[in-house]
Amino acid sequence: MKKIFISAGEVSGDWHAASLVRAIRKTIPDVEFWGIGREKLGESGVKLVAYMGEYDIVGIDGILKKTPYFYSLTKKIISRALDTSLAIFVDYPGYNILLARYFNNIGIKNIYYIAPQVWGWWQFRAKLVARYIDTALVIYPFEVDFWKRFGMNAVYVGNPVYDAIFQGHIEPIHPLPEGKKIIGLLPGSRYSEVKRVLPYMLRIKKLIEKKYKDVHFLLSLVPENIEVQKEENLAIIRGEGKRVMKSSDVLIVSSGTATLEGALLEKPMVVLYALSPLSYFLGRMVKRVEYLSLVNIVAGREVVKEFIQDIDVYKVAEEVEHLLFDKDRISEIKQGFLEIKSKLSGNASFNAASFIKRRFFNGKDD
Repeated sequence: MKKIFISAGEVSGDWHAASLVRAIRKTIPDVEFWGIGREKLGESGVKLVAYMGEYDIVGIDGILKKTPYFYSLTKKIISRALDTSLAIFVDYPGYNILLARYFNNIGIKNIYYIAPQVWGWWQFRAKLVARYIDTALVIYPFEVDFWKRFGMNAVYVGNPVYDAIFQGHIEPIHPLPEGKKIIGLLPGSRYSEVKRVLPYMLRIKKLIEKKYKDVHFLLSLVPENIEVQKEENLAIIRGEGKRVMKSSDVLIVSSGTATLEGALLEKPMVVLYALSPLSYFLGRMVKRVEYLSLVNIVAGREVVKEFIQDIDVYKVAEEVEHLLFDKDRISEIKQGFLEIKSKLSGNASFNAASFIKRRFFNGKDD
């Protein structure tokens, strides 16, 4: 029985990791998985040694606060790792790079699926990844050349977000009020992220509804320990981000995977991003890309407006107004979304699983 360790910390990474586990089981039936993750990995049959919802972090200060927990978790993982054939790391670079080092030191091969986006921030970490990782299975074509500059094997396997949008069925939210414009609010999945961004979104909501009565808001709220006051024109949906997007005319979304999902669904959007003051200060020092949203990064230009840190809610509300009623602006953004679609492809989990089988279990190199 082959034994594979898999590590995913974020909500989105947990989804993609679970999809990869299912694909690997189809290509390598005689395999046992263990690791760290969230609900989806657990549901896929992975034996979890830690539930990563307890380790949510955003920014440098978040990492520092959780250091004792990660130290204890690392000792627990490494003590069980010696009979493992392969380790797969999914996103979550703040911890996964450290963990990969320990696995590498005891002679276990490492794969990175959805490699860290260090091309945008903290590029010095690319050298660490290249030192400890055998192969990066990347989900954006431009990442192949980036990783090769650091001497690491990188293979584009397709984009799992593309698959989630085009291979699955996304059911709209029902019922919705007739004759109203629907605005989706997506403040993120992590508690600290939502606590910073959601207040801005609710202030923007107030500005919009003062001017336009025929609007209705859908709020995708992931953290269960955050409550929002119920209002007649606000439906609070626990999670279900893609369904909220599918049902909306315009999105107000926190920077992250959701921006790419919204673009593939062709939903005009504005992007908000906020960190703690310390994390934002340090981030500005090491930022290596012009944009923060995946929409603009993949497009290589500004397709959607980004509002960063000290967010001007009046300017955001003004942009939302354009996205609701300005046909030229809407057409311009949707053209950008089509460009993004043309740069990506699907079948990411299957392609990644096939590579893993060839490279690590059939003795063939790519």
